[in-house]
Amino acid sequence: MTRTKSGSAASQRIQCVKRLANVNQLFVNSTHVTYYVLSEYYYLRACAHKRSGTSEYSIMWPVLAVFLLMRPSCIAFKRVNVSISSGTLTGYQTLASSGKAVNVFKRVPYAAPPVGELRFQKPQPVKKWDGVQNATGG
Repeated sequence: MTRTKSGSAASQRIQCVKRLANVNQLFVNSTHVTYYVLSEYYYLRACAHKRSGTSEYSIMWPVLAVFLLMRPSCIAFKRVNVSISSGTLTGYQTLASSGKAVNVFKRVPYAAPPVGELRFQKPQPVKKWDGVQNATGG
């Protein structure tokens, strides 16, 4: 009975080590990296928690570091400018889930702010501006 228990614990450790080795074989260009890393994180967290004397959070930081290093493409965006009747806006270009490049513009002013005398009135056209207005959402 004891032999079976220790054998199963040893086989669980071996399985954890094999899965850890698989994490090192990930490729940056894989579209399933995010799902794979997160699923491995939860599996390895469960393995770490079962071992005596090991915190379940001890595996979190290395797996998180791998995840962050494999996703550098989400940090840098190509800036895109567009001219509208009120002025020029700057946004960014990113990839949609379909893989196509899309231009994103956030916080685009479509009317004058409803403050003061404009409160509870019909929207007034936005005033024209000089230069480029940030529409990246940040």
